[in-house]
Amino acid sequence: MARFLFLSTLVGLLTASAGCRQQDEIRRYTVPKQSEIDRLAGGGGEAAETSELSGAQRMLAAIVLRPTQGWFFKFFGPQAAIDTHADDFDGFLKTVHFKDDATPEWSLPEGWTQKPGDQFRYATLAINAAPLEVTVSTLGRGDADETEYVLRNINRWRGQVGLENIAPSELQRETKQVELLDGETAIVVDLVGQASSGAMAGPFAGGRGTAAPPPASPGGASPQLKYEVPDGWQEVPATRFRKASFRISDGGQSGDVSVTDLDASAGDLLPNVNRWREQVGLGPTTQLDVDRHVSSVDVGPEAARHEGQYIEMIGDEKATLAVIVKAAGRAWFIKLTGDKLLVERQRDHFKSFVQSLAIGETTGANDGN
Repeated sequence: MARFLFLSTLVGLLTASAGCRQQDEIRRYTVPKQSEIDRLAGGGGEAAETSELSGAQRMLAAIVLRPTQGWFFKFFGPQAAIDTHADDFDGFLKTVHFKDDATPEWSLPEGWTQKPGDQFRYATLAINAAPLEVTVSTLGRGDADETEYVLRNINRWRGQVGLENIAPSELQRETKQVELLDGETAIVVDLVGQASSGAMAGPFAGGRGTAAPPPASPGGASPQLKYEVPDGWQEVPATRFRKASFRISDGGQSGDVSVTDLDASAGDLLPNVNRWREQVGLGPTTQLDVDRHVSSVDVGPEAARHEGQYIEMIGDEKATLAVIVKAAGRAWFIKLTGDKLLVERQRDHFKSFVQSLAIGETTGANDGN
């Protein structure tokens, strides 16, 4: 429920400049343009079958934000067929719950069966009475904030049915929220239009759609980074958006460490600090206050050392330790986020990791920034 209230507040703030219009139902659109393309049931290479699409198409799609991932539930096909099973999809979403940070569970409506996933899908849910599927997929959130992550994926889906992009101020008007079984919240869109070639695009994690993540490099290194992994940190595969990634668990508490790079212009301290403060339940601060609390930190060993900016955001329950450093023509973000007590216990390990992190030459991120 806390997550539900947080997202409601987040989206509500985005629409303040546009007034306080509320609607019980989200808008649906019909686009007069006619087109026919091969259908991919999901996105980003998610489908094993294709079929010809013509006439009005309807898409029901939901995003569930988790600490390090977004989960995507997509129901797409001819409008008349989707109309028949729309209530089942809504009921299905309300049964979704997460037993840990990574894995969803659900109850299937009568007449639905679950098929195995593949490298692009976590699962495919087939509706036996109709040639329809619900696709379930996931993608890491990278360094994108919640609003950016949600908006880019919704605009991707809108493009798949021939609709124009929306602005952040329109998110509340164009979406609804569905509460899941465990109090989490799904952000849902209901779109009607004509299928376009955009129906073949994969999900966004702060940039373009992705293929399957590359494998982790051996020995705790990537083509761009070398580092020493502290005791108790579990290294997980790198992605196009995270150059290095780790999980920490201790006594029922958890944390996430990420190393990402963006264009050098993205490294301004104040906007990033205010975004991170919001994520741990703190209000915005000022440049003067940031200047009082930021400190210098050495990033990398002596032979490849860069000076970074270190700052802490400590909320009541969650906390973030973060370093921003300019290196190899990019802005690099090194973050530890998680339960407050664990983050505070891991402070020395985090600083040791930062000081071991050698950033080599790079051609830049593959995320379009």
